[in-house]
Amino acid sequence: MKLFLTFFISFLLRLVLIFYGNWQDEHLQVKYTDIDYIVFTDASRFVAEGQSPYMRSTYRYTPLLSYLVLPSVTANILFGKLLFCVCDLCVGWIIYKMLIQRGVSEKKSIFCSCLWLFNPMIINISTRGNAESVVCLLVLLSLYLVTTKKLILGSLVFGLAVHFKIFPVFYAFPLFFMMNDDYRAKPNKTITTQNENENENEKGNGKGKGNGKGKGKQNNKKKQNNTKKTQQKEKQIIQQNKKSIFKTVLHFFNKDRLLFAFLSAGFFFALNILFYYLYGWEFLYETYLYHVIRHDNRHNFSVYFYQLYLSALETQHGSLASLAAFLPQLLLILLFTVKYYKDPIYCCFLNTFIFVMFNKVMTVQYFAWYFCLLPLIVPASKMNIWKPVLLIISWLVTQGFWLQRAYNLEFLGQNTFFSIWVAGILFFLSNLFIIIQIIKDHRFSNMFKNGKITKFPFLTQNNKNKKEK
Repeated sequence: MKLFLTFFISFLLRLVLIFYGNWQDEHLQVKYTDIDYIVFTDASRFVAEGQSPYMRSTYRYTPLLSYLVLPSVTANILFGKLLFCVCDLCVGWIIYKMLIQRGVSEKKSIFCSCLWLFNPMIINISTRGNAESVVCLLVLLSLYLVTTKKLILGSLVFGLAVHFKIFPVFYAFPLFFMMNDDYRAKPNKTITTQNENENENEKGNGKGKGNGKGKGKQNNKKKQNNTKKTQQKEKQIIQQNKKSIFKTVLHFFNKDRLLFAFLSAGFFFALNILFYYLYGWEFLYETYLYHVIRHDNRHNFSVYFYQLYLSALETQHGSLASLAAFLPQLLLILLFTVKYYKDPIYCCFLNTFIFVMFNKVMTVQYFAWYFCLLPLIVPASKMNIWKPVLLIISWLVTQGFWLQRAYNLEFLGQNTFFSIWVAGILFFLSNLFIIIQIIKDHRFSNMFKNGKITKFPFLTQNNKNKKEK
């Protein structure tokens, strides 16, 4: 009952804001609806007329999104917003299910779902008509399916998620490495060790020791035999090493890893080939390449904003700076993947947070990418009640300072570009402080053991302590 009531209230709240936003759009000068929603619906209108969605300027998304919101054009303009809100609820449901699997109580699982369902920023993003909830749903659904061993469907959904937005590709590495012996729990074939072979070959070495005549000849024969045995051992060791390397490679690229890689990549490329056939080069450029080479000089939260703004007129220098911005992202994501892949949800959260934090463009919508993963790692944190409050305050204050400087630029016409950049640096430092504290207080645990999803170890220990008392 509590679960149903939680989801009902969260949906009702979103419904109220959708209708309020529609009223505000009609009666007030400042619009509630996000400009992106207008872009989506305009693109859908072109699709409904049998044309390319890319005829709408600034439409830089997969054609699938314009297909999804087609009823906004053919039926009701609010359909897309309702769809995004339903995706919000689905994300909350998956969060609840994944936490239950890890042994979290129903009460705490509902609470963690509420961190997403009643997050004011998430509610605002969806009800204003931004589609980030669709991406979040695809990401969490793929994680849920893969971790519950529904590997075929999970791989296909993951390929769809990467097609929809390219950033989930970074989750491929922790998911791929996660699929080790603990994931499937197959018995390993014992490989005969060098020492075992040596023991077998040396059986009977003590036999044949004679007393009396011919002792010198026997010693010479033994030396010759030992030389032959040594040569045979060396050949055996070389052959074993070759077999061992081959078996190690085969063992690493196991069936699960190959299935995940081929299905997810195959579905991703199949979708891209289809849309390339339908819309040509424009599809590839607007959906993917633009986001790689772009050097957006409009103000945003990114710490790189001012540099890109100053180099906007220098095309070559601006492009180089834009590409160089990916370097710290890639290095840190690689580091976290190697270190934390056995705790894949936590690893995905860190990779997402780092990707957003170091991205050359950062807007409010990007925060949803890691907000959907945050509730899944909250139960594993050792933080007391006051530290999260401090972190939230630091995040909101620095963000508020940035918004105030941006307001002076947009609405008052003041030249506040430099102070916006300073505010962006403060926001970056706040994010850095937050991620350090999250890493410091996280209780790392392997997600799989002997082919099964493990409960959070500290929860099991707490239950034992309660029983003993």
